[in-house]
Amino acid sequence: PETRLVKGVTRTLLYRRAILSVGPGFHYFTLRKGAFPLQRGTFETITAVISHLKERGITPELLAEELDLAEPDELHKLRDVIDIYRAYDGVLASSGQDDVGGVYRTLAHGCTQDQFTAAFRAGFPEVDVVAVAGFDEFSEPELGFLRKIQALPGMAIELTFDYHPGNPSLFGQLEENYRRFHELGLREP
Repeated sequence: PETRLVKGVTRTLLYRRAILSVGPGFHYFTLRKGAFPLQRGTFETITAVISHLKERGITPELLAEELDLAEPDELHKLRDVIDIYRAYDGVLASSGQDDVGGVYRTLAHGCTQDQFTAAFRAGFPEVDVVAVAGFDEFSEPELGFLRKIQALPGMAIELTFDYHPGNPSLFGQLEENYRRFHELGLREP
């Protein structure tokens, strides 16, 4: 079945449904009556955090591995966020929808190279070069996506990456991405 990309008001309503489904078991947050089951600022912060985590490739399972390391005063909050995240993913799946982070995850890790190739070529049959410029940090799903593009027959990736190995004080935080690009077979011109 086809999956629809969710955004805007629909995304908010799906988060609301997820929160209401797990809210009675909250350890830190408190459910409220009304349109927003949590205070509006708290609701918006949680949804933004979960969306960011998904886009970075951080799953509820990875977060759960951090429970033992959480400070006691943050433990209950983290448990609630994990529960909301899992419930939100469940609501998306049951409604045949996904958000940007889920699409990244599916493209990077949830489909075979053959499936990716067929989908990519259906949308972009004549493309033989993908240019990536203006980015200096890449998440695991984005790198997975680049791996799939790199593996397309007849495809080239042109990557502009502002990094100079001789200046670790300025570019040290980019070392990991630079190493990963080399693993992908990408080299500087």
